[in-house]
Amino acid sequence: MDFLSFVKNEFFRPLVTLIIPGAIAFSTWAALILQRQPSIAEFAIKNDGLIISIFLAISLTVGLLLEDLGACVEIMCDKQLYKSRPDAKDRWEEYLKLEIKDELVGQRYLRTLLIRLKFELSILPAFLFSYLGLFCLNYSGNYWSSSALLGIGGILLILILYLSYEIWNSVVNLDDVRRLILESKNRASNGLP
Repeated sequence: MDFLSFVKNEFFRPLVTLIIPGAIAFSTWAALILQRQPSIAEFAIKNDGLIISIFLAISLTVGLLLEDLGACVEIMCDKQLYKSRPDAKDRWEEYLKLEIKDELVGQRYLRTLLIRLKFELSILPAFLFSYLGLFCLNYSGNYWSSSALLGIGGILLILILYLSYEIWNSVVNLDDVRRLILESKNRASNGLP
């Protein structure tokens, strides 16, 4: 594995699965804090570097909490997967026991799918928390009409339904790739091409 690929993966995964969802969930709340506390807003203007660091730290923390919530959704999806594909759990456990020297293309693809799934699992609750923050912000400052908030909610509902569909597809796709990797490993163990 080359260094650049390692750095890209080690930076990209937390950015996509933790910081971005955390920032989305926290941003409306940050705006509410700045609106309600003029002294904090004043401090933020004078100390933008520190505020950015604090915002990133909070976004990362919120992102970790969202990742935990996403893991609960993943567990529900896995339970459904195991009902519809009884061999999926055995395949997962067999895959986890694999010892492979050379990386298969499927393993690289599996990591890509996993990053996407983790993003989907984290961004779903992030949108919900952000929308709740939007309501609180609007209650505090009356920025948007009720119909605008309902419109945003409708768009968000469509997005959440789409993300739920994509989460399920990602779970199924991950299982399919694990099956292919195991088949490849089993063929290689038996001396087949």
